[in-house]
Amino acid sequence: MEWSGDERRGLVAIGVMCKAPRPGYSKTRLAAAIGEEKAARLAGAFIKDAFHLIATVQRRAPVLPVAFYSPAGAEAEMAALVPPRVRMFLQEGDDLGRTMFDALQKMLEISPAGAILIGSDIPTLPADTLLQAVNALRQTGERVVFGPAVDGGYYLVGIKSLAAEPLFAPMMWGSDFVMAETRTRVRVAGLECVEVQSWYDVDTADGLAKLRGTLSLSGPDIAPATRTVLELP
Repeated sequence: MEWSGDERRGLVAIGVMCKAPRPGYSKTRLAAAIGEEKAARLAGAFIKDAFHLIATVQRRAPVLPVAFYSPAGAEAEMAALVPPRVRMFLQEGDDLGRTMFDALQKMLEISPAGAILIGSDIPTLPADTLLQAVNALRQTGERVVFGPAVDGGYYLVGIKSLAAEPLFAPMMWGSDFVMAETRTRVRVAGLECVEVQSWYDVDTADGLAKLRGTLSLSGPDIAPATRTVLELP
Protein backbone atom coordinates (compact mmCIF):
# COMPACT_ATOMS: atom_id res chain seq x y z
CA MET A 1 0.00 0.00 0.00
CA GLU A 2 1.37 3.42 -0.98
CA TRP A 3 0.48 6.40 1.20
CA SER A 4 0.84 10.09 0.45
CA GLY A 5 3.29 12.29 2.33
CA ASP A 6 0.59 13.65 4.63
CA GLU A 7 -0.69 10.15 5.35
CA ARG A 8 2.80 8.83 6.09
CA ARG A 9 3.25 11.55 8.70
CA GLY A 10 0.30 9.92 10.46
CA LEU A 11 1.76 6.40 10.14
CA VAL A 12 1.07 4.27 13.22
CA ALA A 13 3.25 1.27 14.00
CA ILE A 14 1.52 -1.89 15.23
CA GLY A 15 3.75 -4.35 17.03
CA VAL A 16 2.91 -7.95 17.85
CA MET A 17 4.37 -9.65 20.93
CA CYS A 18 5.45 -13.07 19.63
CA LYS A 19 6.79 -16.09 21.46
CA ALA A 20 8.41 -18.74 19.27
CA PRO A 21 5.85 -21.54 18.83
CA ARG A 22 7.82 -24.36 20.38
CA PRO A 23 6.28 -27.38 22.15
CA GLY A 24 6.64 -26.95 25.89
CA TYR A 25 7.55 -23.26 25.52
CA SER A 26 4.51 -21.52 24.05
CA LYS A 27 0.86 -21.78 25.13
CA THR A 28 1.71 -24.01 28.08
CA ARG A 29 -1.68 -23.56 29.78
CA LEU A 30 -3.49 -24.46 26.58
CA ALA A 31 -1.13 -27.41 26.10
CA ALA A 32 -2.51 -28.98 29.27
CA ALA A 33 -5.81 -29.43 27.43
CA ILE A 34 -4.75 -30.19 23.83
CA GLY A 35 -1.13 -31.31 24.03
CA GLU A 36 2.15 -29.48 23.48
CA GLU A 37 2.44 -30.11 19.74
CA LYS A 38 -1.02 -28.81 18.84
CA ALA A 39 -0.67 -25.88 21.23
CA ALA A 40 2.56 -24.90 19.49
CA ARG A 41 0.92 -25.20 16.06
CA LEU A 42 -1.91 -22.96 17.24
CA ALA A 43 0.58 -20.46 18.63
CA GLY A 44 2.21 -20.22 15.21
CA ALA A 45 -1.17 -19.81 13.53
CA PHE A 46 -2.11 -17.05 15.97
CA ILE A 47 1.04 -15.13 14.98
CA LYS A 48 0.23 -15.48 11.28
CA ASP A 49 -3.33 -14.30 11.91
CA ALA A 50 -2.15 -11.29 13.93
CA PHE A 51 -0.30 -10.05 10.86
CA HIS A 52 -3.25 -10.99 8.65
CA LEU A 53 -5.34 -8.71 10.86
CA ILE A 54 -2.83 -5.87 10.54
CA ALA A 55 -2.78 -6.31 6.76
CA THR A 56 -6.57 -5.95 6.74
CA VAL A 57 -6.31 -2.67 8.67
CA GLN A 58 -3.45 -1.57 6.41
CA ARG A 59 -5.89 -1.41 3.51
CA ARG A 60 -7.82 1.30 5.36
CA ALA A 61 -5.21 3.27 7.31
CA PRO A 62 -1.46 3.95 7.16
CA VAL A 63 0.01 1.40 9.58
CA LEU A 64 3.35 -0.37 9.80
CA PRO A 65 3.59 -3.96 11.14
CA VAL A 66 6.43 -4.85 13.52
CA ALA A 67 7.29 -8.09 15.35
CA PHE A 68 8.77 -8.35 18.85
CA TYR A 69 9.90 -11.91 19.46
CA SER A 70 11.35 -14.16 22.13
CA PRO A 71 13.54 -15.99 22.89
CA ALA A 72 16.90 -14.91 21.49
CA GLY A 73 17.90 -17.10 18.57
CA ALA A 74 14.35 -17.49 17.24
CA GLU A 75 14.84 -15.18 14.27
CA ALA A 76 14.53 -17.90 11.63
CA GLU A 77 11.38 -19.32 13.22
CA MET A 78 9.78 -15.90 13.34
CA ALA A 79 10.79 -15.02 9.78
CA ALA A 80 8.80 -18.05 8.61
CA LEU A 81 5.66 -16.72 10.33
CA VAL A 82 5.62 -12.99 9.62
CA PRO A 83 5.22 -11.29 6.22
CA PRO A 84 8.33 -10.37 4.22
CA ARG A 85 10.11 -7.14 5.16
CA VAL A 86 8.41 -6.86 8.55
CA ARG A 87 10.89 -5.43 11.04
CA MET A 88 11.72 -7.81 13.89
CA PHE A 89 13.13 -6.93 17.29
CA LEU A 90 14.09 -9.14 20.22
CA GLN A 91 11.93 -8.49 23.28
CA GLU A 92 14.01 -6.80 25.99
CA GLY A 93 13.48 -6.15 29.69
CA ASP A 94 13.17 -8.30 32.80
CA ASP A 95 9.62 -7.10 33.63
CA LEU A 96 6.61 -7.27 31.30
CA GLY A 97 5.89 -3.57 31.74
CA ARG A 98 9.46 -2.65 30.82
CA THR A 99 9.35 -5.05 27.86
CA MET A 100 6.15 -3.47 26.55
CA PHE A 101 7.39 0.08 27.00
CA ASP A 102 10.69 -0.74 25.31
CA ALA A 103 8.76 -2.10 22.31
CA LEU A 104 6.51 0.96 22.17
CA GLN A 105 9.49 3.28 22.43
CA LYS A 106 11.24 1.52 19.53
CA MET A 107 8.10 1.90 17.40
CA LEU A 108 7.75 5.60 18.20
CA GLU A 109 11.27 6.08 16.83
CA ILE A 110 9.99 4.60 13.55
CA SER A 111 6.48 6.11 13.59
CA PRO A 112 6.32 9.24 15.78
CA ALA A 113 2.55 9.58 15.20
CA GLY A 114 1.82 6.60 17.42
CA ALA A 115 2.59 3.03 18.41
CA ILE A 116 0.28 0.14 19.26
CA LEU A 117 1.26 -3.15 20.84
CA ILE A 118 -0.97 -6.22 20.73
CA GLY A 119 -0.68 -9.79 21.88
CA SER A 120 -0.51 -12.64 19.38
CA ASP A 121 -3.33 -14.62 21.00
CA ILE A 122 -6.34 -12.61 19.78
CA PRO A 123 -6.86 -14.13 16.31
CA THR A 124 -10.54 -13.16 16.06
CA LEU A 125 -10.21 -9.51 17.08
CA PRO A 126 -12.37 -7.49 14.64
CA ALA A 127 -10.38 -5.35 12.22
CA ASP A 128 -12.73 -2.45 13.01
CA THR A 129 -11.59 -2.55 16.64
CA LEU A 130 -7.93 -2.30 15.74
CA LEU A 131 -8.74 0.42 13.21
CA GLN A 132 -10.56 2.37 15.94
CA ALA A 133 -7.40 2.28 18.06
CA VAL A 134 -5.28 3.45 15.13
CA ASN A 135 -7.62 6.34 14.34
CA ALA A 136 -7.69 7.41 17.99
CA LEU A 137 -3.91 7.77 17.98
CA ARG A 138 -3.88 9.61 14.67
CA GLN A 139 -6.07 12.40 16.05
CA THR A 140 -4.32 15.50 17.38
CA GLY A 141 -3.63 15.71 21.09
CA GLU A 142 -1.94 13.50 23.66
CA ARG A 143 -3.73 10.27 24.65
CA VAL A 144 -3.34 6.56 25.29
CA VAL A 145 -5.49 3.74 23.95
CA PHE A 146 -6.30 0.43 25.59
CA GLY A 147 -8.18 -2.69 24.63
CA PRO A 148 -9.38 -4.30 27.88
CA ALA A 149 -9.28 -8.08 28.04
CA VAL A 150 -12.14 -10.06 29.53
CA ASP A 151 -9.74 -11.55 32.11
CA GLY A 152 -9.00 -8.14 33.67
CA GLY A 153 -5.85 -7.32 31.75
CA TYR A 154 -5.50 -5.70 28.36
CA TYR A 155 -4.75 -7.10 24.91
CA LEU A 156 -3.87 -3.76 23.24
CA VAL A 157 -2.06 -0.62 24.30
CA GLY A 158 -1.29 2.43 22.18
CA ILE A 159 0.71 5.53 23.05
CA LYS A 160 1.73 8.75 21.31
CA SER A 161 4.71 9.80 23.42
CA LEU A 162 7.01 8.78 26.25
CA ALA A 163 4.69 10.58 28.68
CA ALA A 164 2.98 7.19 29.05
CA GLU A 165 6.02 5.59 30.70
CA PRO A 166 4.56 5.62 34.27
CA LEU A 167 1.76 3.31 33.11
CA PHE A 168 4.28 0.51 32.70
CA ALA A 169 5.85 0.55 36.16
CA PRO A 170 6.05 -2.88 37.83
CA MET A 171 2.82 -4.51 38.97
CA MET A 172 1.45 -8.05 39.15
CA TRP A 173 1.22 -8.53 35.40
CA GLY A 174 -1.15 -11.36 34.57
CA SER A 175 -3.45 -10.66 37.50
CA ASP A 176 -7.12 -9.80 37.04
CA PHE A 177 -6.67 -6.20 38.20
CA VAL A 178 -4.11 -5.06 35.63
CA MET A 179 -6.60 -2.93 33.66
CA ALA A 180 -8.08 -1.44 36.83
CA GLU A 181 -4.62 -0.47 38.12
CA THR A 182 -3.72 0.92 34.71
CA ARG A 183 -6.83 3.14 34.69
CA THR A 184 -5.72 4.53 38.06
CA ARG A 185 -2.25 5.24 36.68
CA VAL A 186 -3.76 6.98 33.65
CA ARG A 187 -5.75 9.31 35.94
CA VAL A 188 -2.72 10.07 38.11
CA ALA A 189 -0.66 10.86 35.00
CA GLY A 190 -3.41 13.16 33.72
CA LEU A 191 -3.63 11.43 30.35
CA GLU A 192 -6.67 11.17 28.13
CA CYS A 193 -7.61 7.53 27.66
CA VAL A 194 -9.60 5.88 24.87
CA GLU A 195 -10.80 2.31 25.35
CA VAL A 196 -11.87 0.11 22.46
CA GLN A 197 -14.12 -2.90 22.95
CA SER A 198 -13.21 -5.67 25.36
CA TRP A 199 -11.98 -8.91 23.80
CA TYR A 200 -10.64 -12.29 24.85
CA ASP A 201 -7.31 -13.99 24.38
CA VAL A 202 -6.83 -17.70 23.88
CA ASP A 203 -4.69 -19.14 26.66
CA THR A 204 -6.86 -21.91 28.10
CA ALA A 205 -9.39 -24.57 27.09
CA ASP A 206 -12.18 -22.09 27.85
CA GLY A 207 -10.60 -19.55 25.53
CA LEU A 208 -10.26 -22.20 22.83
CA ALA A 209 -13.96 -23.07 23.16
CA LYS A 210 -14.84 -19.39 22.79
CA LEU A 211 -12.55 -19.17 19.77
CA ARG A 212 -14.30 -22.09 18.08
CA GLY A 213 -17.65 -20.42 18.73
CA THR A 214 -16.51 -17.12 17.23
CA LEU A 215 -15.09 -18.80 14.14
CA SER A 216 -18.30 -20.77 13.61
CA LEU A 217 -20.10 -17.44 13.18
CA SER A 218 -17.38 -15.75 11.10
CA GLY A 219 -16.39 -15.72 7.45
CA PRO A 220 -13.35 -17.61 6.09
CA ASP A 221 -11.21 -14.46 6.02
CA ILE A 222 -11.23 -14.30 9.83
CA ALA A 223 -8.19 -16.09 11.31
CA PRO A 224 -7.50 -18.29 8.27
CA ALA A 225 -4.32 -19.88 9.69
CA THR A 226 -6.09 -20.75 12.93
CA ARG A 227 -8.97 -22.28 11.00
CA THR A 228 -6.52 -24.55 9.20
CA VAL A 229 -4.98 -25.86 12.41
CA LEU A 230 -8.42 -26.41 13.95
CA GLU A 231 -9.62 -28.03 10.71
CA LEU A 232 -12.52 -25.62 10.38
CA PRO A 233 -14.04 -24.50 7.05
